[in-house]
Amino acid sequence: MSQPLLEVHFHLADGSTTSFAQSDAGAVRGILANVQHGRIFAQPTLVIAGTSSVTALPGNLITRLDLVLSEADIPNWLLQLEPNGIIKTEISLEQFQLSQESHADPASTTLWEDIRLAGGSRCLMEVHRPVQSSLTVQRQHLQNVFSLPSLSCRRLGGGVSLLNPAQIVSHTYYPKMEPPASAWVAESIQYP
Repeated sequence: MSQPLLEVHFHLADGSTTSFAQSDAGAVRGILANVQHGRIFAQPTLVIAGTSSVTALPGNLITRLDLVLSEADIPNWLLQLEPNGIIKTEISLEQFQLSQESHADPASTTLWEDIRLAGGSRCLMEVHRPVQSSLTVQRQHLQNVFSLPSLSCRRLGGGVSLLNPAQIVSHTYYPKMEPPASAWVAESIQYP
């Protein structure tokens, strides 16, 4: 098999990952055309057919889907991942820790997200918003984040990642967004 044009990594709720590759440009277009933000995790079964095997995955137990392809091969519609001009990029733990030390301005248009998924994986993101969100928009986002069909970002190392909100076990924002009135007021305890 030649160098793949696309790698697809399925991260599952048990902590395992299963990966597939495709080198045919037409087949890659077909795979990308079937990636629908609103339906990818809602499918009862996602079937991947290779030359010697067929794999069935339950859509609701996929925690994360990574589409690894060159920047030039990412379709424009897939780059427009979030509404309102928001750009989310996965970053390393080191970059995330540095951002926490140097940026604590709640009025900033840049924020950071720490998302923990079932199975023990973690996705750290830097988020750029074109403008500061209103308090109402921030509160609505916090109340509705788990009801979205998927969360997405540019993948660390290239490509795009889609996260299944039903498999998110914790989603923390830095600096703090405006919490809803129903929020419990308490400080996080950091253990070594």
